[in-house]
Amino acid sequence: MKAEKKKLAFGGLLAIYITVMLTVILAALAFWWHYLSCYEANRIEGVMDAYMTETLPEQLQKEIETYSISAQAGYQSAEEITAILAEKLGGDNWYYRVNRTKTASDRTVYNLYSGEYIVGEAVLYRVEPKPEDLGFASWMAPEVTLDLAQFGHTVMVTAPYGCRVSINGVPVGDSEVTETIGLYPQLADYETLITEPNQLLVYTIDNTYVDVAVEFSEGYSMVKDEHADNFYALPICEDAMAEELIEYCKSFVRAHTDYTYNKVALWAVQNHIVPDSALYQELTASSSGIKWGHGIHAKIQTLDIKNFTYYGNVITCEASYSMKTDEGDRSETMKILLVNSILGWRVIHREIL
Repeated sequence: MKAEKKKLAFGGLLAIYITVMLTVILAALAFWWHYLSCYEANRIEGVMDAYMTETLPEQLQKEIETYSISAQAGYQSAEEITAILAEKLGGDNWYYRVNRTKTASDRTVYNLYSGEYIVGEAVLYRVEPKPEDLGFASWMAPEVTLDLAQFGHTVMVTAPYGCRVSINGVPVGDSEVTETIGLYPQLADYETLITEPNQLLVYTIDNTYVDVAVEFSEGYSMVKDEHADNFYALPICEDAMAEELIEYCKSFVRAHTDYTYNKVALWAVQNHIVPDSALYQELTASSSGIKWGHGIHAKIQTLDIKNFTYYGNVITCEASYSMKTDEGDRSETMKILLVNSILGWRVIHREIL
């Protein structure tokens, strides 16, 4: 009987001991997990890592869909924009870096990258510790803004008044006109020489994501910048007129060569130039002291007109020619500018390169 009581007493004590130990262990584990949780909440990199892996993918998808709806237009659908942005920003090449310029004592700011692009910004504010936080401060969930508009491009179209413009078959309206100008940008260097301005409208189409096909109404041709989405509508020069003016430019080059190299026929070169222009005065003044008709010193062998461009009120081209001279073979390129004067098309500027 006594042995049984001793067994019961021992067993009860053992059970109590085990219960106490389990309670202590569970309490210690609970404390440890709470400690780790407070420590992790204090570690800002942990907060950002969790955001990048758990929250960002879903947020990015939602923002792309919302933004695509706001940016859609007749020439680009929301579905097309979504597909383009998803392809550009998809993948696992996202990472973050601290923005030290914007970071302050009460907040830390990170730039969010997708590859080489800074796509957004995450701002985290520190939360002061409470007694249960074991002295560790924590961080609020990141406040994130994403800049998706940067992946669009701006299409600019310059066209004369009255020229109809369409993009991907959709007409561009007057609401897209952002500026009116009197000169094609390609002619900016000659602004002081051109007295008859153009009447040009500049259309600006922002947030464009799809490839665009720009079309103009009949009577206009298109020129595009090589390094930008800038399109220009130029009036078409009729073939007969273009051929006549190309021959006229060749005639000017021959007359200019005869005068400047061979010292003959000042009147011939003058006949190609706008009277009283700076070029007319320059060449006329240079005739002072010339001894006329004393032999041939240069003879044109080949002559070609390139880059003939008709702007309606102005024509530009380049003359490439080779010559035999007393000093050997020689090649030159002459840039020529013609304006439509009261005497017809005449040269107002030339530059030998």
